[in-house]
Parts: sequence; C-alpha cells; structure tokens
Amino acid sequence: VGALPSVEAAAQFDAVGVSGSPSSAYEDVDWVKTLGSRLQLIVQSNAEAKVFGICFGHQILAHYLGGRWERNNAG
Repeated sequence: VGALPSVEAAAQFDAVGVSGSPSSAYEDVDWVKTLGSRLQLIVQSNAEAKVFGICFGHQILAHYLGGRWERNNAG
C-alpha cells in the first residue's frame, strides 16, 4: 500500500490501471497529488503508454492530463 512504480519501471508494463477509491481526484491530500504527478510523468515520458482509469482513476487521469471532469452533485 502506498508504493508506486517508478516511471522507468512503468515503461516496462503492458498497461497501467487506476481503480476506484473512496477519495476523489480533487481532494488536496498528498497521496492523490503524488499519484497524479506520477501518472502525468508516465504518460509524458512514453507516448505509447497504455493507461486506463475506472471511477477515481478516470478522474485523476483527466485532472492531471488536462482533461475536464466535474463532480456529480447527485452522488
């Protein structure tokens, strides 16, 4: 828990997946910022990188890769 692969190690993976979380990508907490920054570096360093996200995963990918996402006030 809490361990992230280095950018160099991630380059050896077939794909990187980011699953759901009780947290949200817009929360101002260290682990969310660290994960987002690492994902950003992985994608920027390897145009061939296959990265996918589910729920929280797609929120953080959108947030750190320049996409747009909004909180659903309905829950």
